[in-house]
Amino acid sequence: MPNPDLDSVFKQYGDWWCKEHGGKCDRMNPVQSGYEDRRLVISDMRAEYYDEPKTEMIPQVGAKQVLTNRTSVEQSQTVSLSKTTTSTFTWSLQEGFKIGMSVKFAVGVPPIASAETTISGELSFSATETKTSTEQRSWQVNQPIKVPANTEVEATLFVDERKFSQRFHSKCTLSGYVCSNSPDRIDGHYFWFHSVRDIFTRFPQPGFRVSGNVVLYEGDGMFEGLMGIRTRLDITERALGGDRQLLRSFSIPDPINGAGVAGVHDLVEM
Repeated sequence: MPNPDLDSVFKQYGDWWCKEHGGKCDRMNPVQSGYEDRRLVISDMRAEYYDEPKTEMIPQVGAKQVLTNRTSVEQSQTVSLSKTTTSTFTWSLQEGFKIGMSVKFAVGVPPIASAETTISGELSFSATETKTSTEQRSWQVNQPIKVPANTEVEATLFVDERKFSQRFHSKCTLSGYVCSNSPDRIDGHYFWFHSVRDIFTRFPQPGFRVSGNVVLYEGDGMFEGLMGIRTRLDITERALGGDRQLLRSFSIPDPINGAGVAGVHDLVEM
């Protein structure tokens, strides 16, 4: 979809209207000094996610620790491992519009990630706008392990990261007026105020829809994210000795909250 230049659309309307009334349009001002009550207003700016998110799980190796028991009795030892991951969140507008005045809005993560982070970004409606935010998370495991007699235990910490993407609509509402400035009076006035409804009715633009006295805009965008969501320990037991026989392998998954095996701390927004 083309990305309209609204300042050019306003000027196109001003040229047409002034010519129709026997005059000339020098410029169109979204905000005319001294007449701020009759200005262009862009409101209700937001992003709405739609379609099902696409997800992929990516395990990341964090750290390893080896526990050794050279005695003839079972021992209880503790695995202490940690890893820091960087979560990345990117919002990209694939459709938008151009306008001289500043138009920005806050955007949050989609529901699939909202339980894990409250990070947000800020976008304008420029079609080339891309915003990336990062967040560091520290994962720490302190897990008691029973080490059999004459056995070596290797513990490997994994952090499962979820990669996901989801489409969103960027939306806003245009209301109010744009002021035409003329070098000579038109019907007794240098300034004339034109409703955005009339402008977009005369010169329709892709992505914009006239609804009553306002104009509604909807464009398309894409959100992409990568974030750690849980830890697990992979445990391998081998007999001490020449052949280092594999005794068994198993995993300890991320426990329920409060179990004390793994936790998230030192949440820092970058």
